[in-house]
Amino acid sequence: MLEGLDEINWSQLHHAYGEANNVPQLIRKLLSKNEQERNEAISDLFQIVWHQGTVYEASSYAVPFLYELLKLPETPDKLSIAFLLANLATGRNGFYKRLDDEKEKARLQRIYEEDGRILEEEVKKQQSFEDNVRNAIRKEFNLIYPYLFCKEPSVIDDIAKMFGEYPEFKDDTLPLLKKALNIDSDEFARKTIENSIKILSGIQQ
Repeated sequence: MLEGLDEINWSQLHHAYGEANNVPQLIRKLLSKNEQERNEAISDLFQIVWHQGTVYEASSYAVPFLYELLKLPETPDKLSIAFLLANLATGRNGFYKRLDDEKEKARLQRIYEEDGRILEEEVKKQQSFEDNVRNAIRKEFNLIYPYLFCKEPSVIDDIAKMFGEYPEFKDDTLPLLKKALNIDSDEFARKTIENSIKILSGIQQ
């Protein structure tokens, strides 16, 4: 169970608040029989590996273990884990938003130069965090499929968005989205489902 979790040098990885050495403990707490402990753990994981839509270096390393929890029969609250995975799947790196502002970009350029670093290299590194998360998500993408048909509109919405951003799985996900469209009655989720159907059908780019 969760083999390999301690083989990763988490202290050398970083999340939203610094060193990622608290990630293994939080992942293990998702197996706790105590609901409050599980809720706190999933909330903390959202905060550190997907902070306000941003993914980090440690985020991709957490994904395989979250997938493993979905496969374990004894995992108590799989829906919240699927919800986190769906958000990670569409996460971005907030670093780029700062570069849209020319003054901020120039300020960062000066800071990195003073520190002996190059801004363009930092951009590539940040992009790799996002790419690594997406590659990790792709490996067991099908584990998310059943959760599209849960009763939580917010989860349905994020999973539908996730499906729309991974067209390589459209042979599987497009029929699922069409089925969900006939089931789900939440207006907000329906709009996301419809949008992803259009994207995967090539109607909307």
